[in-house]
Amino acid sequence: MLAINRNASVPLGRRGAIGAPALVPSSAINNQAVNNPPVAPREWQEGSKAGVARLLNEQVGALQLAGAYLQRLADCLHSCMAGDAHGLRALDDLLDARPRMAGGFLDARFTLDLHRAPRSELRIAGLTSLHDIAQAGSETLLFSASRHPSGPLAVVLDTGLDELALLARLNAGLGPFGLRAHREGDAALVFSGREADWLRLKGRLRVQGEGRLFDSGGFMALSVEERGLFDTAGKADLPGGIRHVAALRRSIAEQLAGLEAQLGSDWNREEQRRIHDFSATLPGLATRYASYARFITGQANLGRSATLGLLG
Repeated sequence: MLAINRNASVPLGRRGAIGAPALVPSSAINNQAVNNPPVAPREWQEGSKAGVARLLNEQVGALQLAGAYLQRLADCLHSCMAGDAHGLRALDDLLDARPRMAGGFLDARFTLDLHRAPRSELRIAGLTSLHDIAQAGSETLLFSASRHPSGPLAVVLDTGLDELALLARLNAGLGPFGLRAHREGDAALVFSGREADWLRLKGRLRVQGEGRLFDSGGFMALSVEERGLFDTAGKADLPGGIRHVAALRRSIAEQLAGLEAQLGSDWNREEQRRIHDFSATLPGLATRYASYARFITGQANLGRSATLGLLG
């Protein structure tokens, strides 16, 4: 059964530190959207107005897709609350479809950032504690993923390495897979990477050790927990999920209103100027058209005798 992960963060924009409260008052989210309206990045502002309008329209499209996805998710959560026997299965399917249905900017923690691709946060069994890794001593770990161009990757762990050195070894070894290790809290270890990179690795990541952290008998599948707003163990906190999604939808609606207002002011004025300039040329175009029309009409009215007379 699905559960709400209370370590997930709700506000739109940049993610905060891992471990932020899962649910925050909707007023706090709404105030954030009002006090920090969406603004085009500087490189957009310095580009052509047509280019900026195109990019802002892309943002509007992404927000609309995210909003439509969240509407379906909210409906599914309400169905689960009503006791729909197939609700939890439908919810699992809908969560699995998030990367392709939500516009490409909504991550598994249900944080939206229009200026950065979604990232996945992972816990890997056997590599959850920097303290335990340091205590294991010297070991070489080989990581592989079928059909991945990087092939097996080695992480060499030596006795006596401090936490920073362990992180550096892990990041150097797993970097070609697009994964990066971070310390969280009391020496806990979390991995992260672009969601698109992780989806290519998901279900195919394997490891072989030397008997301390991992077995030496051959490559074994890694057990990976993906961190998000929802997980698949325990009792589902459906009311909490409904409140979370509702707050996120309100924030998206406010961002949409800000972007549409920006498109309707700055960029529409430019279009209106172009229309005005074009309309100023219409009288001249009409005069030329009238002369062309008289010439064509005259040619069409030439009879056979007139044509022979012209030919002599």
